Amino acid sequence: MILGHLAAIAKHPRYGKAHKFSFIEANMSYIGADLVATWCRRMCNQPMTVESRDPTPRGRVGVWTGPYEKETYAWTLRDIVESECLCFAAEMIGSNIERDKAELIGQLRRFNMERMEPKDLVFGKWKYTYGAKSAGGGKDDLAMALMIAVYWGALKREDPQFLMWARQMGYRTC
Repeated sequence: MILGHLAAIAKHPRYGKAHKFSFIEANMSYIGADLVATWCRRMCNQPMTVESRDPTPRGRVGVWTGPYEKETYAWTLRDIVESECLCFAAEMIGSNIERDKAELIGQLRRFNMERMEPKDLVFGKWKYTYGAKSAGGGKDDLAMALMIAVYWGALKREDPQFLMWARQMGYRTC
């Protein structure tokens, strides 16, 4: 699916030669994110940067999506949605765009915070999870991808090194 989507982007007259930045979810481990990054780098044959947001000195690729990160991503997206600054692009790429739009909207509607009761009510702590899986949806991949793109994309656009690189490459930075 990922490689098919990247191949479709590569064929697009506007986006084919654009430099891409990828933020790969590393929800279980950085190993899976590294595998996807390897596919992207070897098979896509496109200018691409796979981002590392590993908080350790190891610099592994991917972005972590633990409970605290999911909360941050969800609140960031909520703020953008409430400010009415989010819309579908006029020109989208995909094999079934209307289906994918409907799926994304459904996942966003089901996305919630769930409080899990502790086993020991006196000493236990409540745990909170974020996602759309427990709300009868089963999937939240598109919602998570949007939240990651919104959160990390905003931080990337504010990075002075990125801005300098983008200007040198001739990209608009406003």
